[in-house]
Amino acid sequence: MNKRLFLFLPVLVILIFAGFLGLGLYQAQQTDDQGLIGKPIPDFYLKDLHNLQTQRSLQDLPKEAFVLNVWASWCTYCRQEFPLLHKLAGQGIKVVGINFADQRQAALNTLESLGNPYLFSLQDTRELTLQLGGNQAPQTFLVDKHGVIRAYHLGLMRELEWQRDFLPVLQQLK
Repeated sequence: MNKRLFLFLPVLVILIFAGFLGLGLYQAQQTDDQGLIGKPIPDFYLKDLHNLQTQRSLQDLPKEAFVLNVWASWCTYCRQEFPLLHKLAGQGIKVVGINFADQRQAALNTLESLGNPYLFSLQDTRELTLQLGGNQAPQTFLVDKHGVIRAYHLGLMRELEWQRDFLPVLQQLK
């Protein structure tokens, strides 16, 4: 019996360590806003995903509170967010996309197959996303009518996070 316990002990230590590591990563993902709250969206000039002849800038952003969503066709979590983004758009909330480090045709195919919840999508080769403090997708920002970030979420945005972290802030902004 002691010999079995001795053999199982390293496995148990590894499982406990992995559990703490996973919990730490999950909590960091949920709470690390990298000091973004209260900062304005950085100035940018990026092409519109649907029309490469159109250059978009800060002046094209909605003049009311809106959701800014970093997404990519290759991102599984991004695809899982689409139903929520469609729901928000259906409620009249403007959603602007930043297509991150993606192949344009793959992004267009994704929007065609999943539907397009975005007012427009910017084609970002990483410059704007990096300025926003990240290098991954998905990321979701709630931005006020002055272009200031009021809420931020890194990772999969679900109804729970929307209701808990974004909706109260959005209601205050209206």
